[in-house]
Amino acid sequence: MADTGYTPPTQSELIARIESDYNAKTNNEDARVEFSPGWIFTRVLAGAVRSLHDAVAYGYEQILPTTAAEFWLGEHAKIRGVSRIAATFASGDLVFTGTNGTTLPAGTEVQRVEDGVSATVTIGGTVVAGTVTVTVQADEAGAAPNSVAGVKWELAGTVAGIDAEGEVDATTPITGGQDEESLEDWRERILIAWRQPPGAGTVADYERWAREVSGVDRVFVEPLEFGAGTVGVRFVVDGDGVDSNTIIPSPAEIAAVEAAIDANRPVTAAVTVTPVVSSQVNFTIQVQPSGLASVEQAIEDELNQMFIRLAAPSSSGYIIQASQISAAISSAEGEEYHIVTSPAGAVAASSNEVLTLGTVTFV
Repeated sequence: MADTGYTPPTQSELIARIESDYNAKTNNEDARVEFSPGWIFTRVLAGAVRSLHDAVAYGYEQILPTTAAEFWLGEHAKIRGVSRIAATFASGDLVFTGTNGTTLPAGTEVQRVEDGVSATVTIGGTVVAGTVTVTVQADEAGAAPNSVAGVKWELAGTVAGIDAEGEVDATTPITGGQDEESLEDWRERILIAWRQPPGAGTVADYERWAREVSGVDRVFVEPLEFGAGTVGVRFVVDGDGVDSNTIIPSPAEIAAVEAAIDANRPVTAAVTVTPVVSSQVNFTIQVQPSGLASVEQAIEDELNQMFIRLAAPSSSGYIIQASQISAAISSAEGEEYHIVTSPAGAVAASSNEVLTLGTVTFV
């Protein structure tokens, strides 16, 4: 955060100041003498005024959005009309087995086997050919309930004719849960609103409108991409922050960004929110020390972070240089040296592609 320009004095500094004043105004008394009346007085007074200095320092921090605490940052946000993005509820399908003709009704409570995260069946179903697929929604908003295909969920109670344990459907896994916007991401959007006030459809406006949608991370705007009066918009999402493949927007997220922009864009602008696709890059790497799972995992983690950091979809594509790849691998904990045998050099993304990590083979 930025420096407020005000540093409160320490307790020792306050005591020294008050001792000096006290000694200057009294005769034949030294407040530095332990347990003398002056010694006691200066320390009591220093403790009292310290809280005042702390209050002043806190007030200085709240004056600007760069240093404001959460509550006062919200007040700055109100002035600029930048609402904090709320958490969203995850939903998706679960598959259970059971007796044909048995109904698993809406309202049934389910929970994830691993940790007890709970959800409720919103669209029930009837067992046909031994299985039933139902739609559930998480009971609490946030990213925690998101579950990939095959993750085990179970009935919270007993439903006659339905087996207790089911799993996440491969076609419609449980997705869409997003945590409340982080304090620093919110602060960043508030600062953008200060630095780049809303205009008549500037690049910053399109970035701002898109980022108001939950989960949107970086936005790439290309004016006049399809001719006069047109604007091209691409973006990536937060994902899980670990796997580069999770930053690809879903159709629902693309539709949400389109709706957010359409609600704000100039009426004469023809805006196209272009879906981006993942293009996985496979690696073959010689590394020393070899055969250590911890080193290999660290390298994969660093490569994933590199792809997340450098993803920049555009109509003209982008390039990740061999030096950037090498730097990412070199930063992995435990790596001593390496040789990348594939790919042989830089990797390039074509139009609308986001490069992500594929299979890493260590030799």
